[in-house]
Amino acid sequence: MRRYLAIVSVATLISSAAHADKVDWSVCQPEIGKWCQGVKEKGGEEAIYQCLLKHDADLSKKCDNDAHSPYEKLTGKLQR
Repeated sequence: MRRYLAIVSVATLISSAAHADKVDWSVCQPEIGKWCQGVKEKGGEEAIYQCLLKHDADLSKKCDNDAHSPYEKLTGKLQR
């Protein structure tokens, strides 16, 4: 029973850590609505990032600072 609890605890920690690293793209809703509608359903966070990257110069500071740039850091992508 202890071994089972240890395995469940480790799995829970790993799952929580993975979700903690997710970027909150909600701050980019105006940009996503304008340029990237339906993109997340097709390819997830990477698809949103790639779509917004095409419009990098037009992103609001909030979108860039709170989502786009953190995603770059999280995934190890080079900063422009």
